[in-house]
Amino acid sequence: DVLVTVGPGDDVVCRFGNSKLATLTVVKKTVGGDGAFGFNFYDLDFLSDVFTLTTQSGTAQRVLSDLDTLDRFEIEENVPAGWTLTDAQCSGVTNDDWLRDGNSLKPYLAPGDNATCTFTNTKSVNLTIVKETVGGDATFDFGSTVNSDVDLPDFSLTTQGGTAQTTLTDLPAGFLEIEEI
Repeated sequence: DVLVTVGPGDDVVCRFGNSKLATLTVVKKTVGGDGAFGFNFYDLDFLSDVFTLTTQSGTAQRVLSDLDTLDRFEIEENVPAGWTLTDAQCSGVTNDDWLRDGNSLKPYLAPGDNATCTFTNTKSVNLTIVKETVGGDATFDFGSTVNSDVDLPDFSLTTQGGTAQTTLTDLPAGFLEIEEI
């Protein structure tokens, strides 16, 4: 609504402009199994929605529609234990204008955008190391690397009765190198 006071002889023009609202689809993809993943959706830095996406056959999604493009948006994933966020990106955003910040995506939507932000998680790996000896017990030192670039702390195993073991948990999937040093 516009309220205008017009005087005699005035020539008044009233213009009304509209911007098409945007749509944002949040897609959850998983590798290695299905799970439930919590999300926070922020509009102008205020938490406006909390939702869970539960994957079936490795995918789930939620559509957020009628978004005012004058606002700023952020989608934050709460990565559950046993999973690693391995990729997060947006598509369909004008000028490919989006930012990843840790486990959050910040798309800068333009009028009429029909954008998709996809979060991909890979189920973590548990690896059990077993050391066996013949003829006596001793302490043995090990070193490990994940994906050739993530060093895990060195560890020791002390055999009793010819055997010892430990389990490394919540490792990212990929190449694991364990060596006795």
